[in-house]
Amino acid sequence: MGHVFATTSVLFVAIFLGFGFGHSRVFKAGTDITLIHYVFYVALPLALFLSCYKSHFSLAELHYSLAYGLAMVIIIALILFISYKLMGKSLAESVMNSIAVSQVDGAYFTIPLFMLIFASPALAIPLMAIQNIIFFTLAILVIEILISAKNKKNNNQKYLKFVLQRIIAVIFTNPIIASSLLGFVVGALEVPLNDHVVKFLHFMGGTSAPVALFALGISCAHHIKSLKLGSDLFSITLITVFKLILFPVIAWIVGWLMHLPHELLLALVLLCASPTATHNYIIANKYQLGAQTQTFVVVVTTLLSFITINFWLYIL
Repeated sequence: MGHVFATTSVLFVAIFLGFGFGHSRVFKAGTDITLIHYVFYVALPLALFLSCYKSHFSLAELHYSLAYGLAMVIIIALILFISYKLMGKSLAESVMNSIAVSQVDGAYFTIPLFMLIFASPALAIPLMAIQNIIFFTLAILVIEILISAKNKKNNNQKYLKFVLQRIIAVIFTNPIIASSLLGFVVGALEVPLNDHVVKFLHFMGGTSAPVALFALGISCAHHIKSLKLGSDLFSITLITVFKLILFPVIAWIVGWLMHLPHELLLALVLLCASPTATHNYIIANKYQLGAQTQTFVVVVTTLLSFITINFWLYIL
């Protein structure tokens, strides 16, 4: 157990260090955005390009991706049923809760975690692509349709065109996805890379994990200051339990039934046990779907993931 904590302590110390500096106002609100822009647009794309360039797709990884997709469908169906039927939330807010439960924080948390545990973010890439290109796009589409219907807007708009536009936008405007796909293509074509180029990619890409984690800590510190105790505590608790406990359990069962190799099973569970994506409260604010609750969820799942991540590392 001590070895597990020693491994992940590096990751969480970086988060809590950022939290301390953010809480003390040494790093003021907005600093985290600047740091994350550096990670999102510069360091992480370079790291992902190199990792994907060196990786090779296999049949086992196809099963790995299918296991993740199936686990996503199960957890989303469960939270939609409970939120809409049992808790009486609107369908749009229930879809928002499904995003909170199923979406993970790739750039800020999961990819740095994989770089620490597996020495490469390559195993996170196919699952993050499924999450961003398929599930997130469909969730936003459903919310758009529900909001349009509620506001009695023209429902004859071409939703298929909307989906295609969203997919294209995710692939070509998201530097994480674009650099990963480019890395896979260049690697598959066996295009040689100059040694100096590889060293540069290592040097710059290596800064992505510590900077992202530090920025995440700053972000949590400033969000905690703005939270109000009047938020929906039951919803926060339910979503947190689903996100950090039930989702990885479902993923473990599905992966075990599909006979995934140990490394892929561990990667699947760790990704599903990662905190809720930080873009969750941005989407909630945009569509006015329980923004305060969703902000709480992001902060709480980030802080409690220290326990759940170490738990899964220990038992697996």
